[in-house]
Amino acid sequence: MRIIGSIPELTKSGTVGSGPLKMKRAKKKFRWLHDKYGQEMRPWETLLKLSVNKIDGTNEIIYSYSNSGENQKDFIYEREPSRIMEI
Repeated sequence: MRIIGSIPELTKSGTVGSGPLKMKRAKKKFRWLHDKYGQEMRPWETLLKLSVNKIDGTNEIIYSYSNSGENQKDFIYEREPSRIMEI
C-alpha cells in the first residue's frame, strides 16, 4: 500500500515528483476493527512528522492511496476523488 499527497512528507523522498510513500501493516490489531468488521485486522499505517512552518498557511492536505499488483510494477489507484484532511 502506498500514499501520495499534496505535501512533500507524503512522498517517497520529499518531492512530489519522487512518487508515493510506502506504508506498512500496523504491528498491533485494533479491537474496534474487530467489533465493526467481525475479524482481526491490522490497518495500513505510516508515520509523518509535520512542521507547522512547512504547512505554510494551508488548512488542508489532499492525498490518495494506491496498491501494487502481484508483479510489484503495476499499481492500482483509488477510483474515488482524492481524500482531503482538514487541519
